[in-house]
Amino acid sequence: KAVNSAYYGLRQKVSDVNHALMLIGVSRIYQLILTEGLQRTMPNTPSFNALQSHSVAISHIAFGLSLTSRTGLPSEMATIGLLHDLGRGVILLLKKQNPSLGILIDSLDHARLGALLLKEWGMPDILTRSLEFQSYPELLPPDMIHLEIRNNVAILYLAHLCFNRLKGKSEHVLPNIFMVEYMRLFGWEQLDLSQIVQKHLLPTLT
Repeated sequence: KAVNSAYYGLRQKVSDVNHALMLIGVSRIYQLILTEGLQRTMPNTPSFNALQSHSVAISHIAFGLSLTSRTGLPSEMATIGLLHDLGRGVILLLKKQNPSLGILIDSLDHARLGALLLKEWGMPDILTRSLEFQSYPELLPPDMIHLEIRNNVAILYLAHLCFNRLKGKSEHVLPNIFMVEYMRLFGWEQLDLSQIVQKHLLPTLT
């Protein structure tokens, strides 16, 4: 179903599973399985669907940025992108089940909550820590983030900046206090966000 969808735009329908696997690739199959799994976990409501759509978009952008910058592992970044808002999903579930505690639930740290859940599921430490520190680039320079997860956190941060730029938001209203320092990790410190999107991200996604 996935390979025959409009997303891939093939002229002829594929009926051979092996051919479909070859066309999609292992990384994309992994993304599809994770996406489907998360969709089955969360309720089918506008709030959860919006969260899911955002996560899929960030997953694709993080994959593209990792690929074009040759930083980190693209498939790992795609996974982190899909899972990064898991904590927000949990918060939505908690608010749905306990509407009277909405203010208290809103004060929870979604990044730490998602990381704790992944740790409970036995996911690799590199994933849980990348999620836990995902908000740090908005307030701290890269040298304040542990070296092992620094690139993952930087790509996830840049993926969000690119996502918001693609949505038409001005670069000046985005959390970019240390953006140049993070761009230096990729050798892109001379480029502004629009140039990164046009020169590196969009060609890779296309």
